[in-house]
Parts: sequence; C-alpha cells; structure tokens
Amino acid sequence: MNLLFIIHIKDQNIGGSKISGIDAANRMAKNGHTVYLMADKYNYAVKSLVIPNVQIIHFKYSKFWIVKKTCLIFIFLFKKRFDKIITLDRQSAYISSINSYLFNIPIIPIIPGGGMDQLPKEPLKVPTIVFSEENRDNLIKFFNWDKSLIKVLPARIDIDKFSFSNIRHRSNRIAFISRISESKKASFIHFINEVKSNYKLLDLFSFDIVGDGDAQIEWSDISRNNNLSLNFIGAKVITSDFLKQYDLVIGQGRVILESISSGIPCSICGENGYFGLVTPDNFDLVKLTNFTGRSVVEFSSLIYDLDIIYTLNNNYFTLLKNYVLKNYDIALLISEIDTNPGFIVNFNNLMLSFKSLMMNMVYGKK
Repeated sequence: MNLLFIIHIKDQNIGGSKISGIDAANRMAKNGHTVYLMADKYNYAVKSLVIPNVQIIHFKYSKFWIVKKTCLIFIFLFKKRFDKIITLDRQSAYISSINSYLFNIPIIPIIPGGGMDQLPKEPLKVPTIVFSEENRDNLIKFFNWDKSLIKVLPARIDIDKFSFSNIRHRSNRIAFISRISESKKASFIHFINEVKSNYKLLDLFSFDIVGDGDAQIEWSDISRNNNLSLNFIGAKVITSDFLKQYDLVIGQGRVILESISSGIPCSICGENGYFGLVTPDNFDLVKLTNFTGRSVVEFSSLIYDLDIIYTLNNNYFTLLKNYVLKNYDIALLISEIDTNPGFIVNFNNLMLSFKSLMMNMVYGKK
C-alpha cells in the first residue's frame, strides 16, 4: 500500500505521541509498504528516528500553516495516489479531511496522549483510534461520543528497539525524562519537591534532566533557587543502552513503557504529583491514567523507591515486560492500520472539521 502519515510539529520539542507516529511509519516501511511522512525534517526527533525507507515530505510550522499545509497536501496528493492517510493528532486530521473529501482517500485518525489537552474543542465524531482508556472516557463524558466510534489501542512502543535484560549494574544515577515546557512544569516541580524532601539524596545520587524545550531557563532557575545541582543534558534518543545508565527513570507516558521494555525500574511523576514505582501490582491502575498518575491518590516517595529498587527480583521485571509486550507493542497498531479500511470524509464531516479547526485556532489550540 501507499501510505501517508501526517504529524503536526509546531517546534523542536515533540512528545511521545509523535514519536509513536514515526515508529509506526518506520515499521510499515520495513513491512514493504511505500510510506511517506509529512513532518519537519529538521526536527531533532525526525532527523534521529526516521529510517531511510520512509520518504519525508518536509513541512515547517509557520504563521499561515493551515493554508500552507493544506495546499502542500493537495499538490502532493494530486501527483500521487494513496491508499490511506494516517493522522496522529487533531490538526492533521482536520487538514487531511479536506483532501480526503476531494481525492476520495480514507483516513485513519488517531488521538494519542491521555489528558484533556489532547482533545479538540469540538472533536469530529468519526471512527477513531485512541491510545488510552482515559481519552475514550473523556470523549464520551465531555463530548457525548458514541462508544462504538472509539477503538482503544494503546500499542505505541516499538518493542524491537529495546533490548531487555534482568542484569543491572548500580550507577547511582537517576534520570528525569520530559519535555522542558510549560505543560510539563507541574511534574518537574513535584520532582523537585521529592528531591528536596531528603537532601542526602544529592550526596548519594546524581540527577540528569533529559529533554529540551522553551522552558529551559525557567527550569534551571527553579533548580538553582532550590539549591539543587541537577544536570540538564538536553534531548537524547531514548534507547535501551541510554536508559541502562540509570538506576531509576522518572517520567510519565511513553518513557515508562520504554523503561519497562528495557528492564529498568521506573516511577511516575506527573502533573498531580509523584506517584511512585510502577509494579506488577499497580500496573492496571496506572495504565488507566496513561501512565501519568492523573486521578491517582495513592502516592509513594522517591526516598522509599530508591531504597527498594536494588531488591527487585527478576520476576518483577519479567511480569512488567510481558504486560507491555502483550498490550503496547506497536506491531498491534501496524496490524490495525493494515486491516482498518478507514473512513471517507463526506461534506458534513468536512464542514464540521473546518469549524473545529477554526475553534481550535481561536482558542489557542495550535
């Protein structure tokens, strides 16, 4: 099949959902499909993650991105026929709907992420894949969606990229992995408070802040004002070899699944606080929050987690790995894209899509 993946990249700092889109495009290309990806080819994640088999249609975000992106897709589709368009965010779905209508190409829309900020002001009520039960429930509760339109398919980690080992070497290094942006500031503050709660941690461990973003100066100031010496090491390609430098990985969302896949202890620190170590016993609970800890009231502490991570046995890691492999391997998403016929946008869909796009722009949802 000829497939077009579209992800909306506003700046250099993309989240896990866009990385899932890149991984899906890579895997489809490896499976023999002709795959194009519309994205900013100069973006750090795009440059470092896209394989040569995937052909990039370069689009850089700018002030008049709506018109430019729509025209670029139109021109490209006018020259080349595609079997399906796969969109990984609301903006891409809105823009693609115009060309789906004009060229009679089916769309497979995916709403990634988990929080309300992932959802549009007025979602287009069409058959849609979501990455979490949380997004499904929000669509039903706040937007009155028909449950039959929503398919929960959390598969978004390319397990083949992560080598699993029960053998761990103590390094006394901790990683906090996150986009360094205003939207992630609350989780960083909770992390800061955990470290501050016991200053002796600074003598026992070194802490790396892994990520990049436009809040770099602010986060550095927060660290300095709290008398904490944290190492801001910038954005990195997350691999097993990288994660295995650390005794504990702290974060939320995708990084939790990547750590589990690599056999590394991981704990959730999200906007609601520091949740604690992910274990086989609480896995079913935290997965409902898309591994963010949203709405979870039971919290552990960093000092407690660091005290027990060296006592964890092989069965602990094997059970977690099997949970991820069964439900989150991107091979499941690839199978869905292969077999899902998608939907063809009609005129009513098109008008609602245009209205929703305008609402998102007016309310600052860019």
